Amino acid sequence: MSKKVIVLHDNDKWYAPMREALEAHPDLSVEEWVADEVSVDLSQPPPQAVFCNRTSSGAHVHGHAHSPDQAEVILAWAEAHDRPVVNPRVAVQVGCSKALQCVFAKKYGIPMPKTMCSANLTPEQIRAAFGEDSAFVVKPDRGGSGKGVIKFESVAAFSQAHSSGEASGPAGLLGASPNGLYIVQEFLPHTGGIYRAEFVDKRLLYVFHIQVSDSHGFNLCPCELQPSDYSIIADFNNPILETFHKFLQGTGIHNSGFEFIFDREGSPKVIDINTFSAYNREAEIQAGVQGGHHAISEAVRKRAQMI
Repeated sequence: MSKKVIVLHDNDKWYAPMREALEAHPDLSVEEWVADEVSVDLSQPPPQAVFCNRTSSGAHVHGHAHSPDQAEVILAWAEAHDRPVVNPRVAVQVGCSKALQCVFAKKYGIPMPKTMCSANLTPEQIRAAFGEDSAFVVKPDRGGSGKGVIKFESVAAFSQAHSSGEASGPAGLLGASPNGLYIVQEFLPHTGGIYRAEFVDKRLLYVFHIQVSDSHGFNLCPCELQPSDYSIIADFNNPILETFHKFLQGTGIHNSGFEFIFDREGSPKVIDINTFSAYNREAEIQAGVQGGHHAISEAVRKRAQMI
């Protein structure tokens, strides 16, 4: 008898390889719910199924601005009725807020750059937090594909842009933030490239390294990079990995990618936590490592066998 799986997602292009991975398990009966296009009767219990959360923080970039909000409700509904969930409600909350990522990172010992959060950024706020001449990066709290991320070399540069008519408040200067919040982080040069540790079901799959160029901008989505852009390191070893394990164990999040760099002193600093990963299958095959989508499908099947 087949076991039912309900997958929440909001991007058919990104979901396609996940669909293929799940189809490799004929004992699973899979329903796809585009998170902000379905309706659910909350007065009734949810179906007897495993719920797999594949919604993304950048859904607003792809025409599904309310996907994370409705996904939160659906996952809370499933969890309230003790349905098994892969990447639970907290994964949506953390994935959709860089400020929350910073809060939880601090709790579990993950080093991050100095970060401040505000709904109404002003030069005075930034000057008080970072000084006059330090470079910094401003990001929408709910990010997506690097959209709206801007580097400033100093508070003076921000002030000029803020007052020159380019902006009417942060939204005019930076682009609207979906939840109205922005974060400011100290800029750390990443001449040594960016690393990303991919975890599925709280297990490290691999770490990959990107030698960043201007052509990448701030969009480092694996599925949108060429395999030649980065190298997968199957045997990466650094104490920071243990802090990622603690984060996943403590929050209950199953699947996540942790982006980090090494600063001038050689210490790792995490610059983003992505609870949705769109893996690059071609690069995984070339490196001879287990693919992320297939690892998730196995985690789903494991839970389905318990219902």
